[in-house]
Amino acid sequence: KGSGADYEQAAARAIQSLEFAGSWGLVRTERDASMLADLYIEMEDWSQARRHLQWLLARKGGNPALHLSMGSALAGDGDRDAAYRHYQIAVALNPNRAESHYALAGAYFDRGQSSPAMHHLREAVRLRPDFHQALYDLGVLLIESERLTEGISLLRRAIELNEGFADAHYNLSVALAMAGKMDEAIPEIETARRLNPTDDRTHAFRELLMQRRRP
Repeated sequence: KGSGADYEQAAARAIQSLEFAGSWGLVRTERDASMLADLYIEMEDWSQARRHLQWLLARKGGNPALHLSMGSALAGDGDRDAAYRHYQIAVALNPNRAESHYALAGAYFDRGQSSPAMHHLREAVRLRPDFHQALYDLGVLLIESERLTEGISLLRRAIELNEGFADAHYNLSVALAMAGKMDEAIPEIETARRLNPTDDRTHAFRELLMQRRRP
């Protein structure tokens, strides 16, 4: 994937080409519909993504990847209940895909159900030990549940996989401070500040740590 205006222009040209051909009946293959759905998701055009995914699901309703994509399109369009149902189907059809468990965990979290969210985050990490975002989210949930030792360990693993993860450094600093490890918390908040120098939250927490450190 590219970035910025160049990527958006390339994606728009690809969409125009595929949609034009389809409008004249030149192509209407599952591959083309799948490509269009993916492009529309990248462009965050949720209604168009849903249109193509619905066409595909009418033909391949047992495809877990399509249910995962439809869940993403529905969530992006604000229909979180429908997204939750598609994520459930994706996991049921293929329980060995980490991304489906991660998406379902997010849906449970949005519904205020932290226990099943943790379960599916654990499954995502089990299936993909290098899934740094799942490690991070699970670590934060554990810290919020005051399970500091495991939460700190998971945040450290997430940082090992992505050293530039500013939020992970920030939350690791918070967790270490909660555990009374001030000497370890301060380097983490300094790293978070270096990575995200405009974040007011990071500056405020750093100041709090410095005040507590003073004799």
